[in-house]
Amino acid sequence: MQPESWSQDLVLLGGGHAHVEVLRSFGMRPVPGVRLTLVTRDIHTPYSGMLPGYVSGFYTHDECHIDLAQLSTFAQARLVHATAEGVDIKTRHVLIKGRPAIAYDALSIDIGIVPRQNDIPGSLEHTTPVKPINGFVKGIDELLLRYRKLSDPSVATRVVVVGGGPGGVEIAMSLQHRLEEERVKAGRLTGAAAHITLVSRGAVLASLNSYTRAKFASALRKRCITVVEGCGGVTAVAKGVLQLAKGEQVHFDECLWCTDASAAEWLRDTGLPTDKDGFLAINEELQSDGGPPEVFASGDVASSAKHPRPKAGVYAVRQGPPLAENLRCFLTERPLRPFTPQRSALSLITTGSRSCVATRGWLSLQGDWLWLWKDHIDRTFMARYSTDLPDMSTSSEGSSSSSSSGSSGGGGGSSQGSGSKRGIDGVAGGAEGLAILAASKMRCGGCGGKVRGVGIARS
Repeated sequence: MQPESWSQDLVLLGGGHAHVEVLRSFGMRPVPGVRLTLVTRDIHTPYSGMLPGYVSGFYTHDECHIDLAQLSTFAQARLVHATAEGVDIKTRHVLIKGRPAIAYDALSIDIGIVPRQNDIPGSLEHTTPVKPINGFVKGIDELLLRYRKLSDPSVATRVVVVGGGPGGVEIAMSLQHRLEEERVKAGRLTGAAAHITLVSRGAVLASLNSYTRAKFASALRKRCITVVEGCGGVTAVAKGVLQLAKGEQVHFDECLWCTDASAAEWLRDTGLPTDKDGFLAINEELQSDGGPPEVFASGDVASSAKHPRPKAGVYAVRQGPPLAENLRCFLTERPLRPFTPQRSALSLITTGSRSCVATRGWLSLQGDWLWLWKDHIDRTFMARYSTDLPDMSTSSEGSSSSSSSGSSGGGGGSSQGSGSKRGIDGVAGGAEGLAILAASKMRCGGCGGKVRGVGIARS
């Protein structure tokens, strides 16, 4: 697409699960006259469904991360490797930290969530939060490095996981498996095994059925994981110690924070409608509910009053196709289509090893075969945005790839449907992003024009 043909700017803010489908969709079927820009803090975005497997050591970094540089190249999108710090809805600009603002005619926000720790003194300084996931991956790598360098292997490393939901339970069991594997691999069989403690405000896995809770209670005991539940929550964190609401203290060497998360604080300053917890309010068309019609949102950062759903990856994944279609409709001035998310989802919750429990409603099944099924689904999902991207070079002869040459680029200021032309204003994406873009490759995996439903996800 030549620069002089651009009449509208679609900006994707964040590289979440829904946005990777938008990139793929627009790569398959570009909208004439629309310039696509991805603004992302991270070049590689983690897939939440494979995070426990990464902690257990079953997946490499590349196997559970989507390369946004490669995907942007496929979509002929500009990639801006930077951190957003605001949105000016009056002038229609995304505010970028340390860089010029980027104009948009349509904006979609899928930036995920951040840990809710501000109300607990010391938690930010002394714990490793699970959200955002990219920071957690780095934290796990650093934890493993410290564990491998233990000066006295006879002293047990004390790890505390705060959060008794499915995520906290999975992380606790996966980490116990991984640390035990590391201990055996290092030949420290006479040394002390790591001691894992799971801390839960209420009952562990309280939202799941009794059969599933019983299965995990047994699995936690077999892994010698200490469970502290019904403690009322953590009230303060100091170096090496949690203070619980009922007066108890839990000492630790490492602490992972897997409790509720919140939306980025700067969203409240945008003037976009939010719910009581600060998440962006959206309608059935995934547009800002009561806000500017050119602003859309999806994933964990969004909240629907009409169709409230848990903050889980499966719902973000399912929002991808309708979001892509409604952005396409908005840009071409066609009626938007309402989207009703499924009421419940099948959850496949791993038990640390290559086994997991399937649960939905009253259903509860356990087995190694379920892990193999989950692994297949997760790898298929990842391939959709990497090795299975179709080779579109024959349909883009003579077109310039905006993402490889245009990690830089800003936006003009035309309004939606104005038909004005605009060029590149020079918003740099950074040398690192440019280098990755130049090295990114696409391999033909056959045409995948039809979107398939994803059968599982994280709960």
